[in-house]
Amino acid sequence: MKTLILTCNTGQGHNSSATAIKEIFAANGQVCDIADALGFLSKQASKVVDTCFTGIYRYIPKAFDNVYTHTDAHIGSLSAADYMVTVLKPGCKRLYRYISENGYDNIICVHLFPAMMVTVIREKYGLSAKTSLLATDYTCYPFTEKTDMDLYLLPHADLADEYIKNGKARERLVATGIPVRSTFLETPTKADARKALDLPEDGKIVFIMGGSMGCGPMEELVMQIAMATDTDTKLLVSCGTNEKLLRALKKQSTDNIIPFSYADNVPLIMAAADLFVTKPGGISLTEAGVSGLPAVIIDVVGGCETPNFKFFTEHDYCFGAESTAEVAEKCIELLGSPERLAERSKLLREVFYKNSAEEIYKATTCN
Repeated sequence: MKTLILTCNTGQGHNSSATAIKEIFAANGQVCDIADALGFLSKQASKVVDTCFTGIYRYIPKAFDNVYTHTDAHIGSLSAADYMVTVLKPGCKRLYRYISENGYDNIICVHLFPAMMVTVIREKYGLSAKTSLLATDYTCYPFTEKTDMDLYLLPHADLADEYIKNGKARERLVATGIPVRSTFLETPTKADARKALDLPEDGKIVFIMGGSMGCGPMEELVMQIAMATDTDTKLLVSCGTNEKLLRALKKQSTDNIIPFSYADNVPLIMAAADLFVTKPGGISLTEAGVSGLPAVIIDVVGGCETPNFKFFTEHDYCFGAESTAEVAEKCIELLGSPERLAERSKLLREVFYKNSAEEIYKATTCN
């Protein structure tokens, strides 16, 4: 079997999931490649979409949320779902040619857009490869009704009813969880992680992240927490690709704020931290869950992250906050209660600690 993972450059989360899946296929001696589906539209399409998406997502998230909300409220309408199919269609012939010429017989989509393209290919060219869509958020996406996959790989079993209501047969649903890199499953102890990162062994550490793009009111959020916590509490702030945020935080005179750009050692940072403060991105919350790291989440972007927020708070997996001030209050409350943090960490590991990439490998390669 030869596998192609189709991702989409609208944030690093999808690429991270693709990498995690590829790791397990390689470990099993399988040929597995990753490609950006939007790259088949034109040479510049992927970059343009990524640039536009990043700008809206980071600087005017309300616009992103309005578009998503409007789309979600008009599922099945010609003006929404069919329009998106029309936009993606020009790349389908090139993608089909690529699949055929390279002999891929197993296609795993880690984003809705490539799944829509693969569905068009199946209808138009009679694609015989096995196809799957991995959801990387804890909801059933708008436009899912415009996909026809052999399998739908769900982050959590409790999402099955949403997909069934969307017309997907139960036998096509597999609750694999969201895959994370193998390094999240092999993290060191908190003491060893802090030593490796040259951080104090004593004191509290809060890891703050606004996704790979550093979006949302990050500066305000960081300063609220910094003012609320004592000097022994270190705030590790991942600014991602947001250079403006990084420069702003470096100008702050407080010693407990440690800002940095995009980090590739997130598993180590999560192992060292006591608490995670973030927006409710599906992949970031899954990584924290696997790491057993309790989180305070604030919904600053909306879109698919709003159902993530609802899912994680209603299942009692995360502590929710409605404002940056409330985030700071909850941080103080939780950092002062090691017992609550320990209980939440135990729950997270029981629910999320599993090799989801292995589950995906088994589900997509079995006959």
